[in-house]
Amino acid sequence: DTMILNQNFELRKLLAGTDPDDALIISPDAENRINAGAFLLRNDELGKMIVESWTADSEAMERTTDQAYLDEMFDEETGYLLDTYATKVSSRRPRMKIIRQCALQSAGGIEQSRGSALPYFEGTYARGDFAVHSFGRPNKLEQMEIVSEGSIGFFSR
Repeated sequence: DTMILNQNFELRKLLAGTDPDDALIISPDAENRINAGAFLLRNDELGKMIVESWTADSEAMERTTDQAYLDEMFDEETGYLLDTYATKVSSRRPRMKIIRQCALQSAGGIEQSRGSALPYFEGTYARGDFAVHSFGRPNKLEQMEIVSEGSIGFFSR
């Protein structure tokens, strides 16, 4: 449910300030530390280690969402994959780097938190952004049409 809108966007811009251990580049949403709807994954052994760790425990995946499980795999302070989730022994550990929200999670709408009457802008799309992620939307096609017209659009929830 992510629509790439700018084919000329330089993905290297999202990698500024990363180091070789930063194998997962991801951004937050308003209610969670990360939003796994759109992310960049390094195409090397560290990236492979993340995928293997994320999919290794099918029982855990049944207890929670894939996003929540991915989030709990990484140390909140350092961003490194926790030993308990590693599927193999390695001298290096992959790290999750959280980047600014609009980099990967531009939304194009006005949000309203559950239990709150106050709306807020959540990752509002602007022309030229790389992509729009239609998270939590009941009608993804409608949001894509609204974003395509350049609007910040509508209320969700």
